[in-house]
Amino acid sequence: MTIRSTRPDAEGSSREARPDLEQKLDQMLATLAETNRKAEMAHEAILGLKNKVAEVRRDNIHLEGMLASQARSQWRQDFDKEVQQESGGQPQKTPRKPGRCASRLEARNDGRIEQEAQGPSQPDPDDLAKQTV
Repeated sequence: MTIRSTRPDAEGSSREARPDLEQKLDQMLATLAETNRKAEMAHEAILGLKNKVAEVRRDNIHLEGMLASQARSQWRQDFDKEVQQESGGQPQKTPRKPGRCASRLEARNDGRIEQEAQGPSQPDPDDLAKQTV
């Protein structure tokens, strides 16, 4: 008994078609393997580019910080020149920032100076009442 296909076989019997199908299958597998290899290469290239982009962004942030610092320095130099011109050409010394203790001492002294500038303080009526009793 012979098994026949219900599909018409243009190339002949199914036995003759098998080597042809195996060859096509091998070609398809080879093509898939090549495509997979190319996809892996493309994926590696994309990852490399992603790393490069991150590196460039870090460099840009660093350079922007340097430019901002340079702009502040230039602004400060321009300001110092302007102040020097206004003061008659004599360079001004930048005052040192006082320490914490010096600031407190100055604040106390400022308070005393203000009191002295206002004149002698008026006696408190409550204090006078206590003294007379």
